[in-house]
Amino acid sequence: MKKKLSIIIPTYNREATLLKAINSLTINSRNDIEIIISDDNSTDNTLKIIKNINDDRVVLVQNTNHHNANYARNQGIQSSNSSLITFLDSDDEFLPDRVNGIVKYFDDNPECSVLVDSFVTKKGNNINKINFPSGVIENDLLESLLIANAIPITFSSISTRIKKTELENFLDGKLRRHQDRDFLLDQIQKKKCIHLRNNQDIVKHQVHDSFSRSYIGYISGLDAIVCKYAQFKNDEYKEILSYLIARPFIKSLFGLNLKSFLYNFKALKKSSCLKKGALDHLLLYSKGRKKRKLVEKTLTTKKCD
Repeated sequence: MKKKLSIIIPTYNREATLLKAINSLTINSRNDIEIIISDDNSTDNTLKIIKNINDDRVVLVQNTNHHNANYARNQGIQSSNSSLITFLDSDDEFLPDRVNGIVKYFDDNPECSVLVDSFVTKKGNNINKINFPSGVIENDLLESLLIANAIPITFSSISTRIKKTELENFLDGKLRRHQDRDFLLDQIQKKKCIHLRNNQDIVKHQVHDSFSRSYIGYISGLDAIVCKYAQFKNDEYKEILSYLIARPFIKSLFGLNLKSFLYNFKALKKSSCLKKGALDHLLLYSKGRKKRKLVEKTLTTKKCD
């Protein structure tokens, strides 16, 4: 049966957080939504938790091998029964009005292809509210912000319309990092209309073991996305790219995380599209950081017509 909204939750070994994420959705009384949990071959009690949920709107998709979050999202998308998709990471949660708000926004703005919402981050008792202006954002401006990593985004804040012809491999299933940035850059290349909304109706939990917060694998992930988009190599982003490369090394040093430092050092040496000298990037760190701050200040939107 056709649904108004499909919510895709990719998960892997998230027995400690998954139920909270699901409960943030099932409290909504709508019967025209589906909650698709795409399990990436978990080895803990994740499957048991899902199978114990008594809600007909919850659908389980199981992967026979472990891949990555984007692969799991693709499996969920292919199983969906809606042309409107939103995503929720299995360690995050939606606030009560978010589901209804997404449906209403796309109904009210038929020209909108992709909606990116602001969100709240929570780590222990520390809460940080992410703010940005609401409205239509020019694709060239958003591209610059994404390349400079100068706009805070998370896949849990992304909603999109999707056509039947786009169902297969909608997301890049090979990427392990920077998946949200990649999706938006891809939509920009396809000239889709992208809106921002300052709603802060998602809570992104930052936990110690969260892979997205770890710098392990950061460099290899950055290399993959730089190889994919030639814009990263434009002269205007030279210092910013060096800043992005140097950042995990500096974080590792200050955090006394030798494992992370060595992992990324080896990844930089093996990279295909990044300049391999770590020292060269470290020397440009301050200049790149200042340039990135300038890009941050360019974030503006225009009102929806």
